[in-house]
Amino acid sequence: MEPIIRKTEINLITLGSGVILFGLWTLVKFLLTILFADKNDTDYAAFFSLSAWVLTLIEFSLRCYIGFSARSEGQGKRKGVLYLVITSIIIFFYFAIIALEIAILFISPEYIFYVIIALIIDSTSTIFLIELMINSVRLRRLRKQTVEHSEHPNNSVLS
Repeated sequence: MEPIIRKTEINLITLGSGVILFGLWTLVKFLLTILFADKNDTDYAAFFSLSAWVLTLIEFSLRCYIGFSARSEGQGKRKGVLYLVITSIIIFFYFAIIALEIAILFISPEYIFYVIIALIIDSTSTIFLIELMINSVRLRRLRKQTVEHSEHPNNSVLS
């Protein structure tokens, strides 16, 4: 059971790092859009608003919290369930975003290249978050089984 636990811990550390990098990507993408966007283009007017800054910083902070919490749990430190609750909320929102991007593909074919790129990035990010949740729950169950098995060495894991 110990090799499975170690593999799951490594997966959780790796996935946590990936979530942090996606958070950094969100921040960099936002900053590059502001830097290179035409200030007079009304399509990008929303990027210059305070609410866009706040939302970007909130998403970055939440992804860092989730990523560092997952890494911490993978390193054997006990973490609460708050980061998993936040992860599930973000997954829910990203499912809606992905559905919207798919709808945009059919409504506005002139932006197909940009939408496909966004769709790939958002889908990959969502898969990372789902895998992170799966590995976190798996690790918690494996650790619990290990503790229960060590307390009752005569009982089998299957009983």
